[in-house]
Order: sequence, then C-alpha cells, then structure tokens
Amino acid sequence: MKNIRKQLLLLLLLGLGWPVTAQTADKYSFPATYNQEAAQGMAIYKHFAFLLNNGGHCRIYNLKNERLEADFDMESAKYEKNHCNNASFGVEFPTENKEFPSFYVAECYGELCCFVESVTRNGSQLIQVLKIEGTTNRSFDWVVDRKQKYLYAIGRPSDAVVDSIGTKIYRISKFPLPSLDRKEVVFTDDDILEQFEIGFRNLSQGASIRENYLYLPVGRHSAPGEEKYKDGHRDVIIVNLKTKQVEKVIDVQDIVAGEPEDIDFYGNNLMMYCGQKDGGVYNLKKIYNKCN
Repeated sequence: MKNIRKQLLLLLLLGLGWPVTAQTADKYSFPATYNQEAAQGMAIYKHFAFLLNNGGHCRIYNLKNERLEADFDMESAKYEKNHCNNASFGVEFPTENKEFPSFYVAECYGELCCFVESVTRNGSQLIQVLKIEGTTNRSFDWVVDRKQKYLYAIGRPSDAVVDSIGTKIYRISKFPLPSLDRKEVVFTDDDILEQFEIGFRNLSQGASIRENYLYLPVGRHSAPGEEKYKDGHRDVIIVNLKTKQVEKVIDVQDIVAGEPEDIDFYGNNLMMYCGQKDGGVYNLKKIYNKCN
C-alpha cells in the first residue's frame, strides 16, 4: 500500500499540471466505429494494423499505403460477450499459418477469457481459450510480452474507490505464456509468477508491452448522448515492469479525439486507437519521443 500511495502522489502531481505532453499527433484515415460497433482492441505486426470492434470484428490495414487488406468476423465472434477490449500478438505461429503469429484477444465481459486466434487475411480460427480460476484475479485485459515470452493479466480486485479523486486499484499478474498445443488453459494462483498493484483514477482501456514497460491508454470521452459518463482524463500511463511502479504519464487529453481504446508500436512509433466517430488511429511519435 505504501508503494501505491507514492504512485498516487505522482499521478496527482501530474494531474495538477506536470504531465509529459506535446501538441500534435498524425492521424490515419481509418474509421473507428465500424458496422455500428465501437472501436476496441488494436495490435500491430510489421506494417499491418489489426483493428477490432465490439463483437469480434477484425479489420487489417496496411500502414504503408493505408489500404484495407481484410475485413471479417473472427471465430471468437460467436461468443456473445466478446468485447475485444485489447489485442496483442504472441510468439508462436499457429500450425499452417506463416503469415501472422498467434493473436490474443481479451473478451472483457462474460467469463473474461482470452481468445487466441490464428489470423490470416482470409479470416481466423479460434485455437485456444485462456481463463483464470475464481474471481479474485480475473482480467479484462490480456497482453503478451513477446520478448520475454510472458502473458500479463490486468484487472481490478474490486470497484472500490480508495480516495477523494476517484482512484481505483488495478492488479497486474504475470503468467507463463502457454504453448498453443493446449486448447484450453485455466490459470490458478500457483501459475502466477509475479503480481503487483497500481492505482489511478482514469478508466482503464487496452495495453501493450515493450522493453519491460507496460503502456496503458486510459480515460474516456463523453460522446453526445452519453453525458452521464464523466470525461476521464486521456493519458498513457507507463509502468516499469521491473520496479513495478508507474514511471511516466503522457497527457494526450488535447491531442487525440474520442476514447482511448488500445495502444501498440509500429516500429518506434507509439500508435493509439481511439473510439467514437471522431476517433481513429493516431501516431504519437512526437509525444513519445519528447518524453524519452
């Protein structure tokens, strides 16, 4: 709890006007809402951006020429509550798929599973389902550390607010990355390699890992007709996975439109996928470079 208090102080100071920020971000012409479904997860492999929408729809865009390469419902779309909250690529290539590595999709609702798909430009096949036993450590986000070959689950132990500014506690659990030859994996407490907690007041969205850092896009945009939802400040929270501390917060409140949904890297460019009609995919390279 002492470490969490230090992190809350950091986040409070940032919120009072000391954030790392920048002025502009380039935007790709990819629509966010698609087939009347909200933007959700995103993962990038080489120069291909995989954009997911609620319900299990996947679009593959070529980031070099901005063309739509493929457009299909993933097999996990058969799960009624597949929110596709975030996405990431794994390490292994599925059998008979040399095009893209295994593709991890967080259900977020329902059983809070992680669906592992074999994806190509011709469609997808559900090859594995990951779950966590019980309810204490269940996760709305699943993210692969490709370099270290681990899987991280991100969730909240409760919805309780712990201070006057609306902070909630988030629990981050590290698991071994299962082999694809297991069709279903149910993690138990014995499988947890490391676990720690951080606190912040923003609405948590997707996640990405790069070089021992966890990147969390957070915040909310109150779209017309949804004014009852408060506009949580839009930021990127950067967590050092070695020290298990929040290290930086990048302020994107006035840089992106819409609700931050997911985040990933295209080379050295930090990319953010935002929702609602004014959303889309933003290249945060200028912002990211300024804070490093």
